[in-house]
Amino acid sequence: MKKNFFLLLIILLPKVVFSTDLNSAEISHPSKTFSFFFENDAFFDTDREYSNGIRLSMTYSNLPPNYYKVQNFLEKIGRFTKISDGDSTQAYSLSIGQNIYTPENTQTKELVKDERPYAGLTYIGTGIISATETTMKTLEFSTGIIGPLSLAEKTQKTIHETFGWQEPMGWDNQLSNEPFIEIVFSKRWKKKNISNNGFGFDLIPEMGAGIGNALVYLQTGINFRVGYNIPNDFGTPRIRPATDTNFPLDKTDPRFYPKYKRLGLYLFCSADALYVPRNIFLDGNTFKNSHSVKRNPVIGSTIAGLGVIIHRFNIIYGHVFNTKVYETEKDRQYYGTISVSYTW
Repeated sequence: MKKNFFLLLIILLPKVVFSTDLNSAEISHPSKTFSFFFENDAFFDTDREYSNGIRLSMTYSNLPPNYYKVQNFLEKIGRFTKISDGDSTQAYSLSIGQNIYTPENTQTKELVKDERPYAGLTYIGTGIISATETTMKTLEFSTGIIGPLSLAEKTQKTIHETFGWQEPMGWDNQLSNEPFIEIVFSKRWKKKNISNNGFGFDLIPEMGAGIGNALVYLQTGINFRVGYNIPNDFGTPRIRPATDTNFPLDKTDPRFYPKYKRLGLYLFCSADALYVPRNIFLDGNTFKNSHSVKRNPVIGSTIAGLGVIIHRFNIIYGHVFNTKVYETEKDRQYYGTISVSYTW
């Protein structure tokens, strides 16, 4: 039943969110992209570890007038950090999201000592994107709350009750309230080979780093895509800081082709390696005693899936395969990831 619900969500989301006529007049360049990200382990019929993630994001070539102070701040940061330069295309992002983490055994009220803590995170973020045809740099600032005030417990219990799923019983053992602050930088490079008929591939190496009270990490990875009318962006996004790679660079993106050519289909796969010296969702609260498990400092993940471009929509589905993130984790985790973006 869970899988049917998620498939229905994918089908209905574009119709619910957007009333824009896809046959409207052409525009000369991208200005806005709305993205919906959804990740859940129910695609593999499990309910454990990283149980659910949802993120809504707007990316702008220029922020709305009432956000001019935010844009000015981001522009100053971009110049100070040398992320922005005169040869790059600038974009700005605003995001909101929630992540939910649970142990494998959710049917006991007792603390499960050898499994990860219950934890929730609700956050907002803003970032600057600076891209050329071959490189993209992203700097994002996120802030939010971890613990009961994140409302992750209420979210999970409400969804489980609504769809008749088993109620998770151990949320009394979740991490305590703690502010969340994170700064993330990433850089990607792109090498592409696209023929005149639209078929081709691209290869996108990546590096990144994050620092904050909840997460500290160094990351490297590579993304490969092959197919017809591959989007002119920088890879396949997932829920994590600095994810807004589905923003098209310019009007050469297939989403801005003539209407009868505005279709694309591609396969993708990627691999990431991370060194993680701090993860509050495994290490426990920073300033209070809480349940924790022994974290694996070096972890990896791979993802494989399919992307489809239909007019101004870019719809992506993938399977994520993680290595074990803590020593007593019983099995590697697998989960599904979906993103639906609309550009206008």
